[in-house]
Amino acid sequence: MPPGRQRIEYRRVVGGIGWPRMGANGAGYWCILGEERMPDALTDTHTVRVLASGSDDSVAMLLDEATMAASALHCGRWSAPTNEPGMRLYIEWQRNRRKLAQPCISLAHPPNQDFAVLWELLKARTKGAKALVFGEQGEELGASLRELDAADMHSQLSHYPAVAALLHALGTIDLLQPQGAMTRTWHRGRAGY
Repeated sequence: MPPGRQRIEYRRVVGGIGWPRMGANGAGYWCILGEERMPDALTDTHTVRVLASGSDDSVAMLLDEATMAASALHCGRWSAPTNEPGMRLYIEWQRNRRKLAQPCISLAHPPNQDFAVLWELLKARTKGAKALVFGEQGEELGASLRELDAADMHSQLSHYPAVAALLHALGTIDLLQPQGAMTRTWHRGRAGY
């Protein structure tokens, strides 16, 4: 095992996309979360870790980055709103990649898009006993969360692409039952909240 790393087995590795705001300044975001296979002995909760994240103003570049990370981290499930303008660009991007026989991620509609519901899932994992680890890979996502206030909860989630990417992935983990085999991957031993 490489020095400074620990082996963590994940029962699920899930990605989320927050589309760039069309007609407004702002990048789109993607993130990949890993849900640990073994529950915490004290809380009986499976810890979720941010394994990778990124952003770009271009939907094509955003999806290229997400596809490379998905391949490296064995992320097979991605959630993104399929009723937003970014989806049209995703379909075009996917068509072009397939013509060139290049890999691409497949997107599914998130199990829930209600900002308040997803925010409660996040709070359940970050208040009290921590069950969501941001670490170095999730520093930008954590900063985006800290910028929100109570008034923002009444806005559309799509207005906050970084938060949307995180909450779409977390909602998939917390609202859908695990299926299939677990995933093994390396993760740095250092982590923050």
